[in-house]
Amino acid sequence: MSPRNFFSFLLLFSFFAYPLSAQNNIDIKAEKKLLSHLESELFEAVVEKDIEKAASYLDEGAEWMPANAPSVKGRDKIRTRLEESFKNQPFNWKPYSIKVSDPVISASGDLAVVQHDAKKPMEFKWVNVWKKVNGEWKCAIIIDNISTPAQ
Repeated sequence: MSPRNFFSFLLLFSFFAYPLSAQNNIDIKAEKKLLSHLESELFEAVVEKDIEKAASYLDEGAEWMPANAPSVKGRDKIRTRLEESFKNQPFNWKPYSIKVSDPVISASGDLAVVQHDAKKPMEFKWVNVWKKVNGEWKCAIIIDNISTPAQ
């Protein structure tokens, strides 16, 4: 299944499953607040080039699907790719405008999706899929998309 189809399925499933969460005694408001906080911390860790902090938010089997580059699977491999990226291309990207969607949480309360849309200095979008691991949210999938074509 392509990343786009997977995301579409997950998003569609989450929207239909959302009302069922009340039956599972999930505090959606608290979970959304926590996920929004984690998203903010993960983003700041990347902007500050704090690779270890960024990696701490990732699931051990996380997958990063960067725009215009091959996918990377596994927290350690993502950590290595980030190190290489920061060495080869100085990362000083603080957008003037960023929109973060409200987290969408599955009925089971163990999966969530958060979409980001940034403008300036370039148009950049990404989706993070989070899952609960031993009661703690971990980022499992990161899908990036940028308006600048591959060179």
